[in-house]
Amino acid sequence: MRILVVEDEVRLARNIAAFLRKPGGYAVDVSMDGEDGLHMVRTNSYDLILLDLMLPKVDGWAILKALRAEGVKTAVLILTARDTTADIVRGLNDGGDDYLTKPFELAELAARCKALIRRSYDRTEPVLRVGPL
Repeated sequence: MRILVVEDEVRLARNIAAFLRKPGGYAVDVSMDGEDGLHMVRTNSYDLILLDLMLPKVDGWAILKALRAEGVKTAVLILTARDTTADIVRGLNDGGDDYLTKPFELAELAARCKALIRRSYDRTEPVLRVGPL
């Protein structure tokens, strides 16, 4: 399973990616700004997008609206410091599938990722098995 993390805080992005890549985990790409993140989504296939809202170049709100307008169905988990009820409602109404405010525990993030991917593919694990391979 492949995840894109669009997060401009370098340390946080690296920690998230490292945690999700743990043995048996996910393939994770990281983008540090909205323009690059939007390009990556348009040119690659992802099972889940972790999207910050306050990004340089193109903000997360614009990315989310553009993806949904283009018919991209990939699940989006919004990761942000914006914690007002109005922001949460807007994020979910604009096409976000889940919303997690900073700071958060990495274990909770991983559980939410697993749940979103499971719902998207009706799979219980992020592992593909083919016969005895």
